[in-house]
Order: sequence, then C-alpha cells, then structure tokens
Amino acid sequence: MKRIVKGIVNGLRTVIPVVQDPAREWVRKLAFWMALLVFVGAGYYLADDLWWQPQQTKETQGLLRDWYYTGNDDDLPADGMDDTVYPDGMDPAFNRLYRNNNDVRGWMTFKSGNDDAIFEGAIDNPIVQAADNDVYLNKDFWGKYNKSGTLFFDYRNDLSPDTQDDNWIVYGHNLNSQLMFSRFNWLATGRVDRARLITTLTMNTLYEQGTYKVFAVMVVNAEEFEGPVFNYLRTRFQGADSFLHFVDEIRRRSVYDFGDVDVQAGDRLLTLSTCGNPRDTHLKEGRVVVVARRLREGESPEVDVSKTVLNEDALYPLAWYQNQKLEVPEEYATTTTTTSTTEAQTTVSSLPSGETSATIGETTLTDGTTTSVSAPTSDGTTAPSAGTTASTAATSAGETTTAGTTADGTTVTEATTTDATGEVTQTTTEVTTTAEETTTTTESTTTTTEAVTTTTTATE
Repeated sequence: MKRIVKGIVNGLRTVIPVVQDPAREWVRKLAFWMALLVFVGAGYYLADDLWWQPQQTKETQGLLRDWYYTGNDDDLPADGMDDTVYPDGMDPAFNRLYRNNNDVRGWMTFKSGNDDAIFEGAIDNPIVQAADNDVYLNKDFWGKYNKSGTLFFDYRNDLSPDTQDDNWIVYGHNLNSQLMFSRFNWLATGRVDRARLITTLTMNTLYEQGTYKVFAVMVVNAEEFEGPVFNYLRTRFQGADSFLHFVDEIRRRSVYDFGDVDVQAGDRLLTLSTCGNPRDTHLKEGRVVVVARRLREGESPEVDVSKTVLNEDALYPLAWYQNQKLEVPEEYATTTTTTSTTEAQTTVSSLPSGETSATIGETTLTDGTTTSVSAPTSDGTTAPSAGTTASTAATSAGETTTAGTTADGTTVTEATTTDATGEVTQTTTEVTTTAEETTTTTESTTTTTEAVTTTTTATE
C-alpha cells in the first residue's frame, strides 16, 4: 500500500508546481493544467449541448404530448376542482397545457405520410406566444433555460377566433440535436425526394383546428450585407392584389415548385422560419423558410407529389451566388455607394427588379430594405418627388440628363445614355446632400428599350 501511495505522490509531483521547481518546470505544469481545463470545459459543453439539454427537451416533449393527446388531468387537486380561468371557446385538449403555461397558443404536428421518412414525428410540439420574440428563444415550456427553446408565434400575430391575419408566423431553432425546426435545413439543398415528403402539417390553435399544404421552401438572407432582404415576415396585406403579389414573390424564391398546391386570395398562410446552416444555405446569416396555406373547406388533403419538382429559376440571395462564384442574376443591379459622414445621409441599396419603390430621401420599403433617389410618375418615367425643382438637357452624344433639387438642398442628377438604335446602355444617378458633402452614385446597365429609371415599380 505504501508503495502505491508513494507512486501516486510522485506522479502528482510531475504535474503540480512546487516551490523548488525551476521557472521552465512551472511553465510546463501550468500549461498542462490549462490544457486540461480547456479539455474538460469543451467536453462539458459538448455533453450539455449534444446530450443533456436535448435529452431534457425530449423528456419535456414526451410529457406535453401525453397531456395534449390523452387529456391527462392528474395535476388537479384531490377534490378534482379546477379554478383555472380558461379563454372562452378554448379547445379542452389544451386544458392542462394552459394550466401550466398560459402562453400556450397552439400545437403543430408535421406528418409526411411515411413512417420511415426523415420528417415523420420530427415536429409534434406546443407553440407559445409572448409579448416579444425573445422570451422563448432559450427557454423551455416551463420558462427554464434551455438552448433548444420553444416553438413560438410571432408576437404580432392575432390568434383569436376573429383574427384578420393573413399570415401566421412560427419560429424554431436549428440545432445539432435535430430538434425543433432543424430538419428544414435538409430541404435547402435541392433534394426533390425530401421535398416530396413535406406535403401537409396540422396547426391547431386554442380555437380552431387546421391542416396546411406546403407550397414553398425558401432560402433567404436576414442581413443586408448578403444582399437585399426580402421581408417574408408580413402578417397582413392591403387587399387581394397585395397578398397575391406577396405569394408570387415567395414562389419565385422557392427552391421547389409545388405544382399541385395553388394559393388564392383569402387563403391563410403559415410561415415556419429557422436559421440556416452555412454549409446548406451558403450564407452566413441565412434562413430556411417553409410556407404553407390552409386547407379550404371541402378540399382533399391529398397532394400529387409527382408535381413537386426543382425550381430551376429560383431566386436566391445575392450572396448565395457570390459565395459559390456563380453568375449573378440580372435581377440584382450593380450598385456602388460612396457616403461621407453627414447629418443627413442618403442610402442606396441594390434591389431585385419589380420588388420595391423609391423616393427622394431615405425610405424604408415594404420588403425591409432602404433606398433613395427618385419616384416613378404615372407614365413610368422617373421624376423628382414633391418639393423638388428639375431641369432636363439632352446632349448630342445621346445622353439625357435630369437634375432636381429638394427643399432640404439635396440635388439629384440622372444621366441616361442611348446608342444609335435608341437602346438604353447605361443609367447613372448622382445624389448630393448639401448639409455636408455626401455623394451617392448608382450605375446600372440594361438592355430594355423602354423608359429606364433607377427605381422599380412599387407593389405591395
């Protein structure tokens, strides 16, 4: 025994610094302990991230599913009396969930129709809603910290029986554990066989039960440094035209064409959003978005998946093309911007054609981007907005120059160059703010023979 103890002591002396050790030995031993701490810390983090927290999430999901599907009421007092005040008209299936968390607003189940499919049973969860979209990012159903978070509705959504919302939005994490909305990233790579597995899903709220048919899967960017940001997080629209235009913009960005699923005015949309894996989306701040519309009264839930095909003309974010060194579509104009620090700055963002409008001065657009320069007139040409003065001159070289000055001293000069056939070859716009020196120049080249402007048509 003494020999064993002595061996242990001698072993510890090789790694524990003592006063008699030379400086080099101190450095060696301290480096060992630092490396050991890093190793243990990394191991703990991985175990917590990949096993402990996901395990807790799975246990919670199992318990909540039991409450929802079986109506288990064993949490009631011994006398069986329930003094909880429930919302009028609430589905009794939510009783126990609501008693334990009155932020619960619905239950989502994603079914693929194939027991062996990669999406089967992946989403079968309650959905909550709070006063803002940060509350449940890293909290479980009980409000305790958990990296998996909880599926939640956008705080702006109205989920009441008489809701006027056109689009309900649900957020969920993308996790290494493949919980929540993680598996949606498997749809970002153009695998049609996987897209054909996501035909319908059910979304039951406190007041209604609904089935939804998937009609789009988008890869979008969340930050402007990766290109113009498409605002898919809209909840209401100004009439049928506005709604259908929004649907068209979603379809043109969809990785797949779900040919058997149409969308009509009056349909309610369900948008499911999660963060994108950079390896799948080719974006640093990408999002994978699944969009469905509610099943109409009397409509069959069946979907002809043979009509689900790859969308060869899908519009991806600008950085998606740049990061893969692919040809950039014509929808993205080439924009160069030079801005000095001033009290009144002017911002120009390159925009896909047909998506937004612009006005003199900085304007936030319906898709969330900002732009400036000029406003289109009723005949489709570009003219200064109200409060400006303008002059136009044509040169012998086929260049037409339009200049305007706003009330705050901003000068807008646009030069359009045409060739001998009358075809527009280049449009250059210069914006100068006199509060301090601020010049923004936008250059674009086009092959259209129609009137050319530096903005696109405003369509909500």
